[in-house]
Amino acid sequence: FAEGLRRRTGRDLFAHPTWRRFARYLACETLPSGGAFNNFNDNHYQTHAGFWPLVARRTGDRTGDWVWWRHQGPGAPQVWRETKHAGILSELPLLLLHQAPSAAALTPAQLRVPAVHRFPDQEHLVIRTGWGDRDLHVSFQCTRGRPGGHSQQDRLNFTFYARGERFVIDTGYGM
Repeated sequence: FAEGLRRRTGRDLFAHPTWRRFARYLACETLPSGGAFNNFNDNHYQTHAGFWPLVARRTGDRTGDWVWWRHQGPGAPQVWRETKHAGILSELPLLLLHQAPSAAALTPAQLRVPAVHRFPDQEHLVIRTGWGDRDLHVSFQCTRGRPGGHSQQDRLNFTFYARGERFVIDTGYGM
């Protein structure tokens, strides 16, 4: 849709600064073992990541490439085999058109994504010890109540992952 809109009207949705911030947010919230995101509220541990190489090409920020490689690339953990294979097939055209062959070589540290990152718009803080499989990942969310939208009542929560294990999780709707 975004590419078609740009070609037809000249309006470039990828020029919006949120796209660059969102790729870095997903990198920060990728669990140390890869293949899954931090599950705050009902965000789910996995999502389709095939459009992130397109975001990387259009924004110039290669963090989107790393997000794809860490979640669905050839070396990504097979966290949910059944849904992962279906997702890769549906995203294949995006990958063929936009994936950079050398994308896996750059880590978030090399892309200057900080290991400690505050996202003020979401009132969210992520603290990591690094970007490897056995590193520590702690996330705090301290949101004020916002009327309307998709929100839950757990305004002060945190998660803790370390050494490939989930120690403290946000149960979301599922408990």
